[in-house]
Amino acid sequence: MGTFDQMGPACEDLLKHLPAAEDLDAIPDRTAQVPWEAALKALRKGATECKAG
Repeated sequence: MGTFDQMGPACEDLLKHLPAAEDLDAIPDRTAQVPWEAALKALRKGATECKAG
């Protein structure tokens, strides 16, 4: 875990790059797609909260 002055920019970087992952085609295997979608949702929520915090 970094210092607070390191975490803010890291969260902003994640938010900047997250749309590229969200725009990828769906994984053909639904068993793999479901946790991938959940991970992207969790990353979006966490990065948004981190940036706000």
